[in-house]
Amino acid sequence: MYVLSKLDIEKGIILPEKITPDIAEIVGIHFGDGCMQKDYRQTYKVSYALGTRMLRERKYIEYVKIIFKKTFGFDIRTYVCKNKNAVILYFFSKNLCYYFNKKLKIPFSPKNDLIIPQYILENEEFLCRFLKGLFDTDGCFTKQRCLGKYVYDLAKISIKSRVFAEQIKESLSLLGMRSYICSKKKGGYDVTMRRKESFKLFVEKVSPEKKKWDY
Repeated sequence: MYVLSKLDIEKGIILPEKITPDIAEIVGIHFGDGCMQKDYRQTYKVSYALGTRMLRERKYIEYVKIIFKKTFGFDIRTYVCKNKNAVILYFFSKNLCYYFNKKLKIPFSPKNDLIIPQYILENEEFLCRFLKGLFDTDGCFTKQRCLGKYVYDLAKISIKSRVFAEQIKESLSLLGMRSYICSKKKGGYDVTMRRKESFKLFVEKVSPEKKKWDY
């Protein structure tokens, strides 16, 4: 049972009893670009750093704000961080952070040992929406040329942890998609889908916002 404070109620915050596909996507967004922390003053904060360099990135910011409002009942705050060319979406709430951590299984930062929550693994729709949130924040579409004439469409998800990368690969396999893991020169890993069938299935099943806006 999660109890809202008087200030939370005044903000309009709600804590859904049932986990929904939208929540699964928010968890994916958080695993990608989210940060949840508490400081020495016992101040609890969640934030998301989202790029603003292109129109499609600004559209994605509005998308996240809408899905957040729909799910938790309040307008998430924003400010522009010029040094990072990013918009920071954030909120303060001890009880909502507690809900994120205990019910949704979102860890406090640093996010060193990410594991997909079991309730997401057990539900295919939740898993697709989780992967959508993760891809839209830590993934990209690109093309690879082979021998100067063959061009492959690629979908990549950048992961810091090898264990988490292996779990993403296994999850994609459960959804019928083949992928492979590549080590990055500067650290971390890319979980990549190159095969035409897997790429097409990923776009159809996961339906990233990035593809909708022609990334």
